[in-house]
Amino acid sequence: MYNHVRRIAKLEKQFGTVESESPLLLVVSRIGCPLALDEDRCVEILGESGFLPRGPAMGVVNLGRMPKGLNAKETESYLRENGSEICGFGTAGR
Repeated sequence: MYNHVRRIAKLEKQFGTVESESPLLLVVSRIGCPLALDEDRCVEILGESGFLPRGPAMGVVNLGRMPKGLNAKETESYLRENGSEICGFGTAGR
């Protein structure tokens, strides 16, 4: 019985279903195309909106998909409404 529990725990960790660890995020942006908000704030907004992976999963945040020329308020709105287009997930979904 103990071996089964260990195997399940190992699989949960491998597939990112354990909530105890932080995800690894790869943040991609375009060179020469600054955003109205810094990358940390963009990731924070995406997290608040539920678009980032939970647990030890790996996720990709592609800020290069953001439209050019948005101000801070428009950037925040775009992230909250279109986060699923910007965020990709490695081993876990939303």
